[in-house]
Amino acid sequence: MSYAAIGCESLIGITFVLAALSKVRDRASFNAFVDAVRGLGVTPRRRADRVAVAAVGAEAAVPLLLGIALAGRTAAPLVAGLVTALALLTVFTAIILVSMRHGDRVTCRCFGASGTPMGWRHVARNALLSTAVLVALVSESASPGARIDAGGAAIAAATGCVAALLVAFLDDIVDLFAVGRDVASR
Repeated sequence: MSYAAIGCESLIGITFVLAALSKVRDRASFNAFVDAVRGLGVTPRRRADRVAVAAVGAEAAVPLLLGIALAGRTAAPLVAGLVTALALLTVFTAIILVSMRHGDRVTCRCFGASGTPMGWRHVARNALLSTAVLVALVSESASPGARIDAGGAAIAAATGCVAALLVAFLDDIVDLFAVGRDVASR
């Protein structure tokens, strides 16, 4: 394990916790997510609720698997969690690109309440997260028995947590600095 792996695993784990919880924090949030799934047109409209439940379940599985790996110090759940995260990010990115290609203005409900339509910033965000997953996988395999110090591990984990918050609030941060533009039109 390396500090890069700890930071990236924290980033991925917290990001997926926030993504899943934001969609199920209340009935209105989940309904808004189901409506977004319907609006994407990637599944029959009558099955959107099932697809939404599956997506949230898969998102929740990522931090669960990473936590099991941390508690048991075993590689199999860690790899499964990271591979699940990478698969989800790939699917989500493909859906965003298809939606953009069709000219859809589906609101990003990735972290709950954002009113921003899915676009290039979301593709870039998913590319960054996918890179973090790959860094974690490579770092874990490159230095399986590396010695780490508790202070360094805490700093790496805290850095990953802060990065996850920045990812989760990306739309709000971009909108905050979008001076002079009509934010709702993006």
